[in-house]
Amino acid sequence: MREIKFRGKRKDTGEWVYGCYTINFTLSSQYLEAGPYIEWIDGDTLHSEEVIPETVGEYTNLEDKNGVALNWWEGDKFRIDGHVYTIVFDKGCIWFDGIDMPYRYTADSVAKRKNGNVPKVIGNIHEEKL
Repeated sequence: MREIKFRGKRKDTGEWVYGCYTINFTLSSQYLEAGPYIEWIDGDTLHSEEVIPETVGEYTNLEDKNGVALNWWEGDKFRIDGHVYTIVFDKGCIWFDGIDMPYRYTADSVAKRKNGNVPKVIGNIHEEKL
């Protein structure tokens, strides 16, 4: 069974937090407002931080050809054969979606490349680091 976890940037500090994705409702000025949160447990303490909705991304759970876990998240950017790709979840699959060309790789096929050259994260769609 695959582990389902998310990351998101905190609304107050912009730092990444990792855990379960939840929607919390609050009553503000007589209106019910919903905000996305990432929650996690540290020891006996439950932490819950409001996150910027656009930054929420799911963990891929992918492994390389040797079974080593890859720390890849939805929204991460990679360079493969001179082109930049982003990890997206679409129609139940994890894809490497071409930013500068209309081509997709399945993320699993990229992770298990026979030549052993597993691409490294070069940034993500929320922080421009290319």
